[in-house]
Amino acid sequence: MSSCPTAVLQPTTFGIGPDHSQTTWNAFDASEVPTLKQLCIANRWRLAFTYALFNIENGAQLVQPWLLGLTITGILGKRTGMVWVFAGFFTMRMVVGVLRRRYDTRAFARIYGTLATNVVVNQRRNNVAVSRVAARASMSREVTDFLETDVPAAVSTIYAVAGGILMLGFYDILLVPVTLVIGVTSGLLNVACAKRTR
Repeated sequence: MSSCPTAVLQPTTFGIGPDHSQTTWNAFDASEVPTLKQLCIANRWRLAFTYALFNIENGAQLVQPWLLGLTITGILGKRTGMVWVFAGFFTMRMVVGVLRRRYDTRAFARIYGTLATNVVVNQRRNNVAVSRVAARASMSREVTDFLETDVPAAVSTIYAVAGGILMLGFYDILLVPVTLVIGVTSGLLNVACAKRTR
């Protein structure tokens, strides 16, 4: 029995960006499409850059209430310097958000295009029916949607929960264990109810 060949990434370059070069990958020569791990490794720089902007944006969102409080305190004390600091901070956060969304659209569209092309080429090479090829190519979108939507949503939830607990800790440290107990209890009840509804 012949062994199935291993999928191999073949880097190539094309003129994109200020340095007129960016790495992408041709269709795999093997009969397999890339796994999620291979896809992330192949596009590690794109993903690293967009997730870095995402983390900066979420970190700024956590800092904003604290900075807003300092600004209000400054206004009440007739010190207008913090107003300009807050305005600059808000502008920075807005610019980062716009850049991330613009880059996200291009990066994940290119990842999807590469993945869908790999699927179509390899499936047609194996004489798979056209209807099945179309269905599998459309399912490739689910992979990129996971990286583009689901991962940021999960991380945003972590930021929101951790940030909320941290703020409560600044207000009263005793609220932290109370919040954790309530959160863990709610999670266990949610799991138990989910099992009973199956």
